[in-house]
Order: sequence, then structure tokens, then C-alpha cells
Amino acid sequence: MISQITEVLRIEPAGFDYQFDIYPDGTMGKIFSIEIMLKERSEKSIRKSFEKGAALQILDLMRKYGLAEEKSRLLGEFTFERSVPVELKDGSLAPFHLGFRPKWFKIRWDNTKLVPAKCYFLLQAAFEETFF
Repeated sequence: MISQITEVLRIEPAGFDYQFDIYPDGTMGKIFSIEIMLKERSEKSIRKSFEKGAALQILDLMRKYGLAEEKSRLLGEFTFERSVPVELKDGSLAPFHLGFRPKWFKIRWDNTKLVPAKCYFLLQAAFEETFF
């Protein structure tokens, strides 16, 4: 498990989140997780990350560990950004932005044994382009 964690930490994403359970009696649970956050935000940069960036490195490790198949590279294809004009109460039009992208991968160990990994997607909607 330690060698696998070391491999995960060599990836250079936006950040890592470590997760484990702490019970009322102060003991820790048997599941430990590392959540890996992708730094790419735009549709173009996310797709590129799945071709030759951090997302590909994560998936390659997950395939090495038997947690993902080759088709997992297609996760980047689910990314999209759209802007559509929306009529406001005053009758004016404003661009409404919608984005959907893979944002986190989670690799989990149960009693030091790998268990199925997860990929989380982020859906954002706003009248500002700040999240693209």
C-alpha cells in the first residue's frame, strides 16, 4: 500500500485530499482514500490532460493497479462547456454558462487492499464565465 501511495503522490495535480474515518472512541477506520484533484478547468485543457497530462497519469496508475480499463481514457470526452443566451426579467439577454467536467479521482484501500476507484464530475452553472 505504501509503495502505491508513493506512486500516486508523484503525480502533479491541483491537490490531494486524504480521507479516513475517525470513530467516537478515537480509533481509525480501515478505509483510507486519496482524492486527486485535477487542476485543468477548460474543456480543451481537460481533454489534453486525458491525452498526456495528470489525468492520463492517474488513469495509467489505476490501470496498473487493475482499477481501470483502457476505455477509462474516454472520461475526458464527457467534458463540455456551453454558453446560451437567457432572457432576464427585464427582457435583456445574458449569457448563461454551463460546464461539466471530471474533477476528482479517488483511490481507496480497505485494510491495505485496493478497492474500486471513483471518478467525480463537477457540474457548474452561472451567469459568469469564471469557472471556464
